[in-house]
Amino acid sequence: MHGNARNACVTELIEAFRALGEPTRIRAMRIIIEARVGLSASDLVRILQKPQYTISTAVSILVDAGLVTETRIGRMVFYEAPKTETNDRLFEAIVCLPLVDELLEDRKRLMSCLIDRESGVEYGETERHDEAARATSRPRSRRRSCRSWASARPSLSLS
Repeated sequence: MHGNARNACVTELIEAFRALGEPTRIRAMRIIIEARVGLSASDLVRILQKPQYTISTAVSILVDAGLVTETRIGRMVFYEAPKTETNDRLFEAIVCLPLVDELLEDRKRLMSCLIDRESGVEYGETERHDEAARATSRPRSRRRSCRSWASARPSLSLS
């Protein structure tokens, strides 16, 4: 049994590395990790400056690999990085990647997006997701595995 669990974890890692094997997916993953709050596809389009279909494809692959969870709130879907021991190690490595100009620009656009969201610029008061709505939603992942979902949702931090 111990060997089967080890093989399952190795398989998970292989899937994760495959999912991260493209620049847009690494950039999206890094932004989702750094945001520490759920980001919508439109947020990711704005931040990464890529077409919607490119972002949707990239995020779908990350969700399938279990690196990102989807949370539906009304008509909106928000993407977050679930906390697991394996993910935490991968996420640490991703965040430690050198900040080339493209990643620095992504980070600036992320901060701008989060500031706009907090001030209600992009989302109207009725569409803006708040903590009460988040408490009633459930994260989803398409992957079937042994990873656990984080129960705590980190708050917005601009530091």
